[in-house]
Amino acid sequence: MFGYEVVRDITSLWERQPPGFALPVALKGLVHKLYEYDKALSQRLIRRLVTLAVARSISITAADIRSERKKWKAELNRLSKWADLRDKTSGHYDDDIAEQVRLLKELERDEVIKATYALISFNLFVLKALAAVGRGPSN
Repeated sequence: MFGYEVVRDITSLWERQPPGFALPVALKGLVHKLYEYDKALSQRLIRRLVTLAVARSISITAADIRSERKKWKAELNRLSKWADLRDKTSGHYDDDIAEQVRLLKELERDEVIKATYALISFNLFVLKALAAVGRGPSN
């Protein structure tokens, strides 16, 4: 579901080419999805994957996943830096409109695309691990 939504958002950006301030407004929805999915991966999903791997005697560890995440560290760290943007412009809509506008004006298309590519690439590793855990131990 996450992958489909991200591809839909990026395709919409390419097709519509929003001008001026419309671009960061369009990007904020994608930033929100990236932020929330990364949070879910980090706080719940990876832990559940590792627990299932241990239960099924599959050699996928939290260290393996951390090692893969390090490959995308710079781009994925950007997601945490967008916490205020997410909270104030797309998550909860802060009362300070000037602050919302300031945060949106800082949003750059290339940074969002790089973060998107990094999260999708990291997620692909996680999904491959999930597929291996789902198949169970080889006999």
